Amino acid sequence: MRHPLVKVGVLGFACGALAFAAFHQGTQHVLHNYAQNWPALAGALGPMPGPGWNLAPVAAPALAGFGIPVLAAQLLWGGAWGVLIAALIRWAHLPDLLTGALAGGLGATLAVSLGPLAPEGLEPALDAHSLLRCLVLNGGFGFGAALLMRPFGIQRPVRRGH
Repeated sequence: MRHPLVKVGVLGFACGALAFAAFHQGTQHVLHNYAQNWPALAGALGPMPGPGWNLAPVAAPALAGFGIPVLAAQLLWGGAWGVLIAALIRWAHLPDLLTGALAGGLGATLAVSLGPLAPEGLEPALDAHSLLRCLVLNGGFGFGAALLMRPFGIQRPVRRGH
């Protein structure tokens, strides 16, 4: 994978999907199961929608009846966001982990807040609790995606002096 666009596309997708499964869903699982032990955290984030890793069939009309798990649809969205994060890391002028956290935290949260762009199984963020929860989950996802991309050398090319 010498061509940078192939590297950004293929590895970005794989790292994004893996980061969604590990970082986003792992954080959701921890918050769902343990936030009630931290009243300040539970009050700030509100109730978690579910424990994560939802294997129920997708309810979207176009896909209903195929038995595709919600997690599979979410992993596809995570992969798509991973490609975007990889491209931003490659061409932005910010550190990679910051770029990932901002793209995930702000970009994905904005997409989910708009409703029609929300992946199956993720509710639109319409109140302060939901927005903060999305910022935490999606920011962690973006940070995790950027972290997983580091060993593959997805970074901004170094320009040598003349």
